[in-house]
This record gives sequence, C-alpha cells and structure tokens, in this order.
Amino acid sequence: MTVLWVAGKRLLAALGTLGAVSLLLFAGSEVLPGDAASASLGSATSLEEIAERRRDLGLDEPMLTRYVEWATAALRGDLGHSLVTG
Repeated sequence: MTVLWVAGKRLLAALGTLGAVSLLLFAGSEVLPGDAASASLGSATSLEEIAERRRDLGLDEPMLTRYVEWATAALRGDLGHSLVTG
C-alpha cells in the first residue's frame, strides 16, 4: 500500500466519523425539551408567536431536512446566525 492510499483511507474514516458525530449531536438536540424559538422569545409569549418564530427559524421542517440544510451550509462555511449577537 502506498502512503497516499493509507492517507486517503484515514481521511475518509475521519470524514465519516465527523458526519456520524454531527448527526448524533443534531439528533440529540432534538430530544432536549424546548427549542431555539421558545428560548429566544422567553416564557411570557403566546403559542402563536412561538409557532411563527419556529416557522421563521425553519424549526417546523423535519429533522433530517434541517440537518441536510445545515450540513451543506456548513460545508460552504456558513454556520448560521447567532441568536445572541445577531
């Protein structure tokens, strides 16, 4: 085996591991109570306002759709906007 072959195999293994870990963390955040919409608006908001915020943030989409959109954006270098600093 050449050095390039071994390096290529290790690179593919690292990318697979990174993908699996990111998917597990993304799915794990789905299990937690609450979401970014309710956290950003606080507890004194109506259900309609929370539902509107969920639509604005794309949280009404299925988890797999949101993960694929996030992963493709992350590959382009776009990690999104901070809810804290804008």
